[in-house]
Amino acid sequence: MSAQENKIETFCGINILKLRPPKIAIGFAIIAIAVHYAWSMEAKVLHYPICGVLLFAAGFSISACTWAAFRSYNTTLSPVAKPSSFIETGIFRFSRNPIYFGIVLAMFGIALVFGTWPLFIAMALFFLVMNGIFIPFEERRMKSLFGENYGKYYKRVRRWI
Repeated sequence: MSAQENKIETFCGINILKLRPPKIAIGFAIIAIAVHYAWSMEAKVLHYPICGVLLFAAGFSISACTWAAFRSYNTTLSPVAKPSSFIETGIFRFSRNPIYFGIVLAMFGIALVFGTWPLFIAMALFFLVMNGIFIPFEERRMKSLFGENYGKYYKRVRRWI
C-alpha cells in the first residue's frame, strides 16, 4: 500500500477502515438528524415519505440478503478481515458492492422521509467514503487474493449497479 493510500485511509489518527460501514452510515444519519432538529428545518428539499419508506425497505432488504449470502459462503463481512471467497452469484451478478448500495438506498429513503438537506448530505458523504476509501481497499485486496478470477468478475460487474 502506498503512503498516499495510507494517508487517505487515516483521518485524525483513526484508521477509517477499522470502522464498520453500517456504523459510519448510522453516525452520519444521527448527525444529520441532529442538525435537522437543531436548526428546526421546515423547508423541505425533497419530501416524499411514502417513497422514502419504500426505498428504505428496499435498501435494507438488499443489505440483509447480501449479509445472508456472506454467511452462506462462510466469508467475512469485515472490510479489513481476509475474505475466504468472493461471491459472484445472486445479487453479486449486478453489483460488486450490494451491501453498500443497499445502505445508500436506505439512507436515500430516510432522506426522502425527512426531506431536508442534512440527510441528503449524509447519504452523499457515506457514498464518497465507501467509493473513495473502502471499495478501492477491498478491490485491491480481492485482486491480490483471487487474481484472474476476480479480475474477470471485476470487468464483468459494475461497482455499484
